[in-house]
Amino acid sequence: MNPFKSFREFQKAVKEFPDESVIEIALANDGKITTQILSYSTTLTINQARWKLNGMNTRGIFKQSYDYKDYTTVFVLKNKQLYENLTQKVKTPVKQEAESAISDSEVIALAVKLSGKLTAAALCVKKDVPLNIAQAKLEELQRKDVFDIELNEKGALVYVLNDYESFKEILP
Repeated sequence: MNPFKSFREFQKAVKEFPDESVIEIALANDGKITTQILSYSTTLTINQARWKLNGMNTRGIFKQSYDYKDYTTVFVLKNKQLYENLTQKVKTPVKQEAESAISDSEVIALAVKLSGKLTAAALCVKKDVPLNIAQAKLEELQRKDVFDIELNEKGALVYVLNDYESFKEILP
């Protein structure tokens, strides 16, 4: 496993994700956004979303505040009126593609058939969907605590089904 390669891929995903898309999501939420909202609304993981928002905060696009009621960091657009006139429409890679392509139950059933362990590549091949869609779906289910993440001996991410024994009894 090469940690530097993984980190470069992490950085590349964050850098290639357009600031305009983040701003559009924030504008849809009254100029406010959290790492959770950004991660849920896009293909970015929670850590990539945090990095993206902190970078935009450093560049002066957002100001950071804290919501004591929900115990979360909130990023607020500094000049909301300036961005409301944003005419350039950028296609945001949203997860609805992944959600419509594969259902949660299909992914869980496949994981049960594969002894509770699943990779994005295996999901891609078994369900005949693009790899990025398979990866996004597994990340979504991991955020919902359906899967945990492990690294196999070759350094690949393996999604391990939580409560595999219960599913094994339910599914044939």
